[in-house]
Amino acid sequence: MSNMRTLVDTIDTVGRELAPLRGEVLPPAPVIRIPSAPDPPAAVFHESREARRDPALESEVYVPALQTIFTALAFGVAAGLLAWAAGWSWRVPVVAAAVGLAFGWAWRLRLADRLLWQIEFWADSDLNGDGATGRPVMSFCLANPGQARQIIAAETRQSVDEEKRAALLRFVDTCFVRGTSESAQGVAAGDRADYVKMRDVLLSLGIAAWKNPQRPKAGWLMAVSRQRARQTIERHVL
Repeated sequence: MSNMRTLVDTIDTVGRELAPLRGEVLPPAPVIRIPSAPDPPAAVFHESREARRDPALESEVYVPALQTIFTALAFGVAAGLLAWAAGWSWRVPVVAAAVGLAFGWAWRLRLADRLLWQIEFWADSDLNGDGATGRPVMSFCLANPGQARQIIAAETRQSVDEEKRAALLRFVDTCFVRGTSESAQGVAAGDRADYVKMRDVLLSLGIAAWKNPQRPKAGWLMAVSRQRARQTIERHVL
């Protein structure tokens, strides 16, 4: 019992496994390490817009029609009074009412939106209640824009890496066909940096080796076969 109490009292609380004490009979108690919790799933964000009210026949048809009719009647009454005072024909108020009806209905159908937007811009006021002064700005509903940016960035990086790997494979094929020297590769003065970079990659992977490590100017050569070189690049160049 004393050995067990001593063992329990000496257990480290930080999770480190203790070495057995000299002279104790029982083995050290096992240390249970709780695995870390998995990362939570990526958060999902949605941006949406709801209409202030549902469309209805009364508000979308009846009210505009009545407003248009009353506008036409107002035009007709005004023209009738003018025609009575000036002795004009009865056709004048009829034509005025018809013009007012057509104009009002065209206005309600937003056939004059450009004019309305220009008036709103000049008056600096929202006249049609669309929440914008002048031409309304086009808006979109986005779902997880951050996740889309991350996916595109990852795909772009992968595409760039694949292009670099393909360029390195072409360089290897050229080395086996033409040779490894700059003259055999046809390297111009401005392209030497890329040549040196790809050569250093082959040297670091063991695919190539210096002809004389003490004299790098002596050149370098391919140390493995073409198939082995391609397999190594596809496996180790990310």
